[in-house]
Amino acid sequence: LSKVENPWFWQVLDVLHQSVPELSVDQICFDVLWEVARVEAAIVDLLKLQSITTPNGSNNSTMMCALALKDSIAKDFDAVQSHVWCLPHNLHLTAKAGLAELEILLVNDEEMADPLYQLIFKIHKSSQLCKNYTAQLTNAKKPTRELVAPVRTRWSLQDRMELEKLLAMERSLWAWKLTDAEWGNLETMRKLLHPLAYALTQVMDLLEDAVLCSGDHILEAMWMAIMVKLWEYYTKMEDLKLYMLALGLHPSFKLHWIQEQGWEVHFVVWVHEVLQQELDAALEGLDLEPATNKENERDNNFDKDFYGERTQDGELERYLMEPKRVKGQDVLEYWRLQKDLPGLQCIASGIMAIPGSTCK
Repeated sequence: LSKVENPWFWQVLDVLHQSVPELSVDQICFDVLWEVARVEAAIVDLLKLQSITTPNGSNNSTMMCALALKDSIAKDFDAVQSHVWCLPHNLHLTAKAGLAELEILLVNDEEMADPLYQLIFKIHKSSQLCKNYTAQLTNAKKPTRELVAPVRTRWSLQDRMELEKLLAMERSLWAWKLTDAEWGNLETMRKLLHPLAYALTQVMDLLEDAVLCSGDHILEAMWMAIMVKLWEYYTKMEDLKLYMLALGLHPSFKLHWIQEQGWEVHFVVWVHEVLQQELDAALEGLDLEPATNKENERDNNFDKDFYGERTQDGELERYLMEPKRVKGQDVLEYWRLQKDLPGLQCIASGIMAIPGSTCK
């Protein structure tokens, strides 16, 4: 009862009560708290993360546009903001990897109640059994429906395929679908039990600290799987020249961020060299006009030569010496205005709008 606000928790209790009648209510509550409390928070957090993201960028972009419409945000996602579509994609796969590792560990652990955890995962994965999900899915407002309805692309959504297979094999799950009246009763019960839930949580926290320490290896293994997946994506970008160029040309990061993060010196030197090489190549292809002094226009050869050299020479150093811009800076707009950095401007305009997950 410590997590009564989670609808799936009540479904687990219902399934246990119906399928294992030899257990008393006290035993059911105790077993659920004892077995699930130590990993419940991790499962819920990962599933929340997985449920609001999808396994490919096209679906994430549609979902985010629909979310903006739903929240009355009258704004199109420009090239800079579209970068966030890559992050939900990676986070979705990361959460999926963590859940897969957790499910394997729990099912294979002799001390765990296998049927209980199998039910938990099945109910979690069958999100359409929940009233709120069904209500959103059937809502007549298209933007709201797009938030939860799979977007059909040339990729088949893995979640949809798994859900269809699950429902095909486990038709009996529909028997546990709660009616509107049952959801109302549970909401009333939740309010009544809230003080009790708080007290039980305090007690169970102490018990978990004292008795359930053996479960730490499960969470540790799960987080290890998550970090492996995150590092898999990170290392793919770490060695990409395009990624390093984008990092160096971002006015909120530049080389300062790399140095502040304690990266190896050879990495900082390498990024600087890559920037300079690309700048030299860009300048060769540009037909630069000598800059003019707007305050006192002088067009003699000396001034043209002087300002022309100022436009080209030391361009990278002048950019790197500027203070970092505040976070949230519109990168493309920033580079559009940097007329005195024509070489870097040319490079940035070509790469800064590329989504990170397509760099490879």
